[in-house]
Amino acid sequence: MKTFISFTEARDIVLDHLPGPREDAIALDMALGKTLGQPIVAAENIPPFDNSAMDGFAVRAQDVPAPGICLPLAGEISAGCSDTHPLAPGACVRIMTGAPLPEGADAVLPVEVAEPHPAENSIIFLKAAIPGDHVRPAGQDMPRGRTVLEAGNVLGPADIAVLASLGQVQVPIARMPAVSIVTTGNELIEPSESLRHGKIRNANGPTLAAQIATAGGQLYGRFHAPDTREDVRSALEAACKGDMLVISGGVSVGDYDFVKDVLEDMGLSMLFWRVRQRPGKPLVFGLLGDIPVFGLPGNPVSSAVCFEAYVRPALASMLGRKNMLPRLEPAMLGKDIPKKRGLHHFVPGQARWVDRTLTVVPAGPQGSHIVSSLALADGLIHLPEALDGAPAGMSVSFERLR
Repeated sequence: MKTFISFTEARDIVLDHLPGPREDAIALDMALGKTLGQPIVAAENIPPFDNSAMDGFAVRAQDVPAPGICLPLAGEISAGCSDTHPLAPGACVRIMTGAPLPEGADAVLPVEVAEPHPAENSIIFLKAAIPGDHVRPAGQDMPRGRTVLEAGNVLGPADIAVLASLGQVQVPIARMPAVSIVTTGNELIEPSESLRHGKIRNANGPTLAAQIATAGGQLYGRFHAPDTREDVRSALEAACKGDMLVISGGVSVGDYDFVKDVLEDMGLSMLFWRVRQRPGKPLVFGLLGDIPVFGLPGNPVSSAVCFEAYVRPALASMLGRKNMLPRLEPAMLGKDIPKKRGLHHFVPGQARWVDRTLTVVPAGPQGSHIVSSLALADGLIHLPEALDGAPAGMSVSFERLR
């Protein structure tokens, strides 16, 4: 077991000890926000036939080599028409946007450059035709055989449009990891209960459940244990039946911090304990069989920040997502921040554009217990452990949380 390691080393250890994605399938109308489990290859051309991009007239381009040409009108093709006839040489046909191009036609002249002939059922064209004008060729969007969506994509509305266009009514996805939450502490009561002296409401359980949902996981169950060895063991045994176990509290060195010892008694292969970071130094990670186990600190900001730093990337990895790690944006610090050398600081911060520069400042008072400042934050300001100060004006990295 490693102890008191760097943030980057700790995260690398986490990502190196996770199970891979497991496949599932889901109906198209439920696929939004899910992670694609397999590449999607176009089984047919989209669009499936050459069609008109404009309301106008389908012609053979060679029949309209110059303005002023008059052609007889041979009929009309509307969108959705499946009974079309070849276009005879020297004729034109009225066509609507999206309608299939008749065999023989290779251009569409818009209505804006066409006039009816006053005496005959014919059309005078005010512009020459060029082959391919206003024609959408079959397969222009998605040709048959092309990979159009990569595995690991988080499906958004545009991806749903692609899947629907291809008739992919059952979508292969990565199964959402089932995550159990265990909170600990004699002082915790449920959010629905009235406060009593010495008690605080359990914010970590609902917060972690919300973070799991936004990270692509699903809640297996929420459990709570008072600060006794027996209660902690009972809760952990009930919780360790999903794909991941996240524990909040009980991982430090206090007289009532039983989580680490109980996990070891249960056979946890502990990979590290304590990380050179603030908040969240007393962090545990290991494997209980093949279940990754995170022991997060109990203070609410520490718990939430450690989830973002370690658990969210872990869930992304277990889903096979292409981008496991958060994107860090360059920013300028707009205010001095106290910084202790030797610890990587995660500072909940607000971001604003000032003179075309992304500028970040702390989001209110800082402390591992101050949830209101975390709620005001747009993201986390990263201050590497080598820094012994963080003065206004310095360049920093910023990780957005929204």
